Amino acid sequence: MRWKVTGWVIRQFGPMVPGMRCQVGLALQATSLTVAGERKAEVEVTPEAAHAFARFWQAHAGCPLMGRNKIVASVCPELHGLFHVKLATLLMLVGGVARRDPGGTRIRGQAHMLLVGDPGTGKSQFQRYVAKLAPRAVLTSGRGSTAAGLTAAAVHDGGGWALEAGALVLADGGVCLIDEFDGIAERDRASIHEAMEQQTTSVAKAGMMVSLNTRAAVFATCNPGRNQRYNPRLPLASQLNIGGPLLSRFDIVIPLLDQAEPGRDEAVADHLLHTHQRRGGSQAAAAGGGGARQRQAEAEAAEGWPLATLRQYLQWCRSSFRPTLGRDAEQLLSAHFRARRAAEGRQASRTTVRMLESLVRVAQAHARLMARSQVGLQDAVVAVWLQEAACVDSQSAAAAHAAAAAADAQSFPDDPDAQYGRLQEAVVGAVMGGGDGGAPPDCYLEY
Repeated sequence: MRWKVTGWVIRQFGPMVPGMRCQVGLALQATSLTVAGERKAEVEVTPEAAHAFARFWQAHAGCPLMGRNKIVASVCPELHGLFHVKLATLLMLVGGVARRDPGGTRIRGQAHMLLVGDPGTGKSQFQRYVAKLAPRAVLTSGRGSTAAGLTAAAVHDGGGWALEAGALVLADGGVCLIDEFDGIAERDRASIHEAMEQQTTSVAKAGMMVSLNTRAAVFATCNPGRNQRYNPRLPLASQLNIGGPLLSRFDIVIPLLDQAEPGRDEAVADHLLHTHQRRGGSQAAAAGGGGARQRQAEAEAAEGWPLATLRQYLQWCRSSFRPTLGRDAEQLLSAHFRARRAAEGRQASRTTVRMLESLVRVAQAHARLMARSQVGLQDAVVAVWLQEAACVDSQSAAAAHAAAAAADAQSFPDDPDAQYGRLQEAVVGAVMGGGDGGAPPDCYLEY
């Protein structure tokens, strides 16, 4: 937030000591104080844009998942597939609904996201795209940042001390992008615990005791620690150089694997070459005539909305919808939380009470993305799937069934309703059926 201060410049005398020269400084005696620029989203949604978004969902009332996938396709169009990562990125940007308890405790609505994977899987490209898409974004690296650089630092300014805001404070109201998150020194990680959960940072330095807001979503990336490549057979927490208290603060954790599959490699190569061709990087595009131009127009249409339209849509979702939990969604999230807590080989860092709050935030974000005023069963199923996709262990029946049913969900499905039907049957059957994968109750299969 920027302030405009009007006043008189006066002289300010220091303490007078016999035999010593008195120090004289300049000060501003303020007469008025006005807000010059509030720290809010710079995106302004016009009435025409809001009406267009409402018509978009009216046109996709029969198949809302198809409309959602068109929006998801707009994220990082240069990357092939990765549907689950693109969807999670949008949910992180939209966020849940913040609330304040009667006792004064504030429950954050921003969703934190962590991408863990092998080198060359597109983690940095997602961060760069989010930096362009978010209304306010601060990009930093964990290996070159200290606790003061992430929160706030006390600097000596003339005859006194002043505070310099760090990355999390500067990103207040937006997104803080931290690359190589595991590179943060162990002694500096405790300083971001409060900033990520309570969304404030307390500074007690040089006689100053202040509390600064850090209401920002954290989008972090890192490589597996102590392992050159990610091993899906090992628990996630054992492969990261991140402690349990810090890992539990992330609402969405997604592993990215660089698997050598001939079919997928061919699809990725074709996508990259076609992207290079239609953006003027090949002579074939210039000499192809009308057919090449038509293919280019079809490819551009498949990429989804332009960046400016997507930025307006996300702002429209955040400002227009504050969804509440429906009965079916509440029962599914509660049953999943109890099942994960009761699992024999559960991961302690990912099965705390914060897990339930994360599920609620992600489900609310999905309802917002779908322009809904209530969180339904579909939103809860997507939240459970995104969480279990990262923390699959041999003792979790829900995770095993969800991963088996949604193995093809990393690519954009041709029939999203059929794909979601298999996903809902697997997730609800594993959670509500007691973990044996049996048939779930009929009331949970309605869609």
